[in-house]
Amino acid sequence: MQRNRLEIVDHLFPGSVVSHRSAIEIGAALQPHLFVFGADRQGAQPGIAGPDREFKLQRNRAGNSVFVEPELVAGTQVEAFALYRALPHALARAIFMQVAVSEVHPFDDGNGRLSRAMMSAELTAANECRIIIPTVYRDDYITTLKAFSRTRQIDPVIRMFELAQAFTASMDYTGYDAAKASFTAANAFENDRDAQLQFQER
Repeated sequence: MQRNRLEIVDHLFPGSVVSHRSAIEIGAALQPHLFVFGADRQGAQPGIAGPDREFKLQRNRAGNSVFVEPELVAGTQVEAFALYRALPHALARAIFMQVAVSEVHPFDDGNGRLSRAMMSAELTAANECRIIIPTVYRDDYITTLKAFSRTRQIDPVIRMFELAQAFTASMDYTGYDAAKASFTAANAFENDRDAQLQFQER
């Protein structure tokens, strides 16, 4: 059922989910991006880039947001890893992982995809529902993360991801047609900025 669910969602939102692997296997699959949050849970050293991929060499930014300086990336990740390991709950670790990757921006590109993949890996490892960011919720997702970059207020980020997880869990994954119908009823595919995500928690 879990594998079928992922296949259905990947058809509806191509590239939005990580296939059904353990967190360790996901780390191996992301070897070109490997660093602290993608490290093997069985003892790999944090702060190591993959053999085909290096950390950024120049400062990167998105709009007015300037990310961690290149020379501080490895050290920042080591410190963040200690905080991550102290978190007792999977959702807390997943959100921390996503936000930390997003804020550090360790690579020149692919940081957003990597942050969501590692968030999914953490939830998968704990056998908890993954988080899908549907099209209609994309502006909320981006706006909330941008606000965090400026204000460092984490509560809105937590609420945003909790709602996205509740939405994901509420969808019908019994088959492709059923899933598409439930996502459509929730306005998940809407690009209209006035549209709202509609669902009933299970």
